[in-house]
Amino acid sequence: MGGICCADEPFQIGKPWAKEEPWAHFSYKRDSWLAVAAVNALPQLMALIAENEALKGLYRMHQQTETREMRDLKAEIAGLKTGYEAFEQVNAGLKAEAEGLRKDAERYRFVIDCPIRTMVALGRKAHEEGFDLSVECDRLMGKGELS
Repeated sequence: MGGICCADEPFQIGKPWAKEEPWAHFSYKRDSWLAVAAVNALPQLMALIAENEALKGLYRMHQQTETREMRDLKAEIAGLKTGYEAFEQVNAGLKAEAEGLRKDAERYRFVIDCPIRTMVALGRKAHEEGFDLSVECDRLMGKGELS
């Protein structure tokens, strides 16, 4: 690496330029190597500063991308939760409907299998006001009238 003191010679750190006593104060001859080294190191220092700034920019960009991805994932999770809740509501409705159909099938089987005297009794009550065949079948099935 070329120094600024001599264009033809490479600068060597630690090479004494002149002899001086260790107790002497600042001397251009003795301490100028430090200034030369600092000036020679400036391009490397500037390159490190530029690299640092580039890395800071990349880091900020990564943070923004990560934040955007987190926001998208949170929105996706919220959508999935909403979909799952809707699925649960539909599922609960279908279970309730299946239970109602099962009870209707039991009532139908009861009416088909019941003795004639029970059918006659149901026929007489059918003319009464507020008669509900489902309620009456449930009452009779609960009593065990089928046997």
